[in-house]
Amino acid sequence: MSSGTKDVQDLSAPAGGSRRWKQFLMIWVVIYPLVLFVPMIVNPGLRHLGLPTNRYLDTLAVVTAIVFLMVYLILPLVHRRLGHWLAR
Repeated sequence: MSSGTKDVQDLSAPAGGSRRWKQFLMIWVVIYPLVLFVPMIVNPGLRHLGLPTNRYLDTLAVVTAIVFLMVYLILPLVHRRLGHWLAR
């Protein structure tokens, strides 16, 4: 295709030649503890603010906190530390 867009096959190839299993492992190692511990912090914080228990609101707050932490703090740090390993 000469429309200036990448083919689907090009998009599925990881950048820098890293292996998908390494990306999977890196992200899993980071997300697993977050999923365990972020609700222990966020949910009591919501109760402290006087919000009633609501599983949809609780889930929204927890997921928002996890995504924020992943995108802006943890993944950039982990990628800096493990980028050389991912590229092998």
